[in-house]
Amino acid sequence: MRHGTKAQLSEMPRLLVYLDNTDCLNVVPSSLKIMSEWLRNIMRNLSVRRAVLGSVVFFLGLQANLSFAHGDVTPQAVNTDTLPQLGEGWREENPYRGDAEAIRVGDSAYNQNCARCHGLQAISGGMTPDLRKLNDPAEYIDIQESDQWFMTRVRHGAVIDGRVYMPPFEGILSQEAMWAIRAYLDTRKLDE
Repeated sequence: MRHGTKAQLSEMPRLLVYLDNTDCLNVVPSSLKIMSEWLRNIMRNLSVRRAVLGSVVFFLGLQANLSFAHGDVTPQAVNTDTLPQLGEGWREENPYRGDAEAIRVGDSAYNQNCARCHGLQAISGGMTPDLRKLNDPAEYIDIQESDQWFMTRVRHGAVIDGRVYMPPFEGILSQEAMWAIRAYLDTRKLDE
């Protein structure tokens, strides 16, 4: 059996080679102390490294999330075959208000395309507008003003200081789908 020198025991790679070439029972107590200190330092450094790496990953993830402020939203197709077609001209007021079929279609379309940002049942978590306020008389002069704000925002999206807060849906969702979503939102009240 070979025994290492004190200098060899102070370097972990050589210590590992030394330990591999000896019986564990023949390792001198001082080498165990050196090894345990080295392992403790490694673990301490790994913990610091993991904490730093974890912080960097979290920070980058946060930055990525902020750069996609509206979330990674892929618009979903909305089947409006059961609704009366509205033609090419954009309506100023919701033609489907109170229509049960439009509300059903709008409920599904909202959940597929809007709920990710605006919340289930249009109850916002605070980061995006609470769409139940579209029905609040304190927010809008009348329902026509509310309809116009809704349709402008859905069609053209919201870009503030170059940041996309809401993507434009014109050319992606049909006028029928947009008004069906609005018909659904008419059923959502702030007092719920």
